[in-house]
Amino acid sequence: MRLFHCWLSKLAVSSRSRALIEALVNPDASVPFKKRLGRCYELAGRLATSNRKATLVHGSIQGFGKPRLDHAWVEVDGQVWEPASNQPWDRCVFDALFNPVEEQRYDHNAVLTKSLEHGTWGPWSGAEGR
Repeated sequence: MRLFHCWLSKLAVSSRSRALIEALVNPDASVPFKKRLGRCYELAGRLATSNRKATLVHGSIQGFGKPRLDHAWVEVDGQVWEPASNQPWDRCVFDALFNPVEEQRYDHNAVLTKSLEHGTWGPWSGAEGR
């Protein structure tokens, strides 16, 4: 039922907001799905550095009964860009499908600072980020 309400709300999303997300997607958009797998931190980080309104989120996702996986995604204007699928999602749909758990949020300047400081796109917290 939750997913149904999310899809109904998706109809009300402004075309301006959807166009903004689609305009933000980086030039890697033509890269096939299989070549995007395992690159979520890189792809999300690149998008977050290219737009000051974007927020990079590091956390984990779990969908369709699968084990929880470390993941990164980008949020802009209530939309979530999921880098492996290269798709923008309404927040409520993303939540219903992927059951995300946020660990850390980074604004534009923090993404630039952390990526230079660590020499990687992430993750930057815990043992991996040291």
